[in-house]
Amino acid sequence: ANTAHKLINSLEMRAAYTKTFANEFVSIYQEYKTRKSEEDDNHDSLDLSMFMTQEQKKDINLALIVILSDSKLLKLFVSPISDVMDVELEFGLQNDELAVYQNLIMVFEEPAVRADIVMARTLECFSGLLDLERLLECLNVTQYYTLHYLVSVDRKRNPTLSPVMIEEVTEENVYNCSNFISTYKGFSVLHLIRYIVEIQKINFECGLHIIQSQVLTIPAACIFYTCLQCFAFLNTISSDNSRTGDLYGQIQAEWSTFLSRALSVHIPGWPREWSHVMKHNPNFFFFVKNTFKSANLHFLGKQSAIKGSHKSLELLELGPLCNLLMELDEVEPGMGQLAWTKAFSFMPGLVRCLLLNKELAMAEMPLLVELGDTELLLDTGVISEENCDLLVDHILAVYGKDECPLAWDDLSKILMKVCSPTHCVLLLTRLAVLMKPGDLPQSVYAELITAQLEEQRA
Repeated sequence: ANTAHKLINSLEMRAAYTKTFANEFVSIYQEYKTRKSEEDDNHDSLDLSMFMTQEQKKDINLALIVILSDSKLLKLFVSPISDVMDVELEFGLQNDELAVYQNLIMVFEEPAVRADIVMARTLECFSGLLDLERLLECLNVTQYYTLHYLVSVDRKRNPTLSPVMIEEVTEENVYNCSNFISTYKGFSVLHLIRYIVEIQKINFECGLHIIQSQVLTIPAACIFYTCLQCFAFLNTISSDNSRTGDLYGQIQAEWSTFLSRALSVHIPGWPREWSHVMKHNPNFFFFVKNTFKSANLHFLGKQSAIKGSHKSLELLELGPLCNLLMELDEVEPGMGQLAWTKAFSFMPGLVRCLLLNKELAMAEMPLLVELGDTELLLDTGVISEENCDLLVDHILAVYGKDECPLAWDDLSKILMKVCSPTHCVLLLTRLAVLMKPGDLPQSVYAELITAQLEEQRA
């Protein structure tokens, strides 16, 4: 406690006092272990706060906050402790948590994850004095296990949440409960995390709704934590024997979609924080990019064609994540953005790029036709007096009867806007081989005849 007091009051000597603080803890911890028999060697029962005054508890808590707030101090603190503390997967790594652990070591590398486990287990020895909310403010996305422990302590201190009891949230009332939680301002961050973790097990949309509505309250570390808890839950729904093939692929796809959507609704409220996280954790940045692409492919894979995907609300929702990833990838405007959005199969981003860079649109005509949006073809310049013949040539070369994604009625009206009546009749006559009787309403024929008569009169 004396060292902790010096640590929080001496900026110049904090590194030295952090090492001393860690070594003193190691000494106490080793002494505790030697007094226990092997079968009783469980440091969960060690709570040093039992032997401290209120002032000492305050100093220890502040020292832990200082250490967690500085990555260099945290490394100095954890290093000597990790040499004596057994961290061999003692966090109850059943199948679900093992899947989380494997994801973490892939994204943040194993030494960083194990250091996080050491810190979490160290906090257990001070469980009685921890100021959970202030410690939570110090955490970043790499500290899953530390946050996991803080949540568990909060659960012990507050087993029953109010005014909405978690046990009473069901499939029948989950929408009403999530609507109330999303607007209520009296919850602590840890309580919100607990609500989201449980509610997303019932309904993903409701969990995302709470995240979006409480976006300024919930820090970045908590979002990634809730997403990993979602991944753990998804893994529990399949047995060891069935966690192969289509089911496992579906679990991965659903989680990629959930993570991408959670990040997208959270990024607008915390753009600098997410940018910082991805810049300083290249593996995490690469992981998020792959997740973003997987989410896009999962959506497109659920459709029989990509028609209308550029207007899909589910994909449009991922816009903030797309913008941040392109910014961090330093993607050049124009061709660079076009190539990037195509590589990640993000149709809303591709269309936005073509609308801003119309000179690139003709080269992407086959893809734009597949989107089935005649207004988009007009806005990008693909449908124009000069390009209409090329468009019709493409349609005739690629599609058979009943295969073209464009609506004939809409296409004919657009052609009438940009082409002369005679030219429009010629184009529609060529396309007639792909049409069925009734595909064009009588009004279109009437307008064409009237326009041609006016043209001849002129």
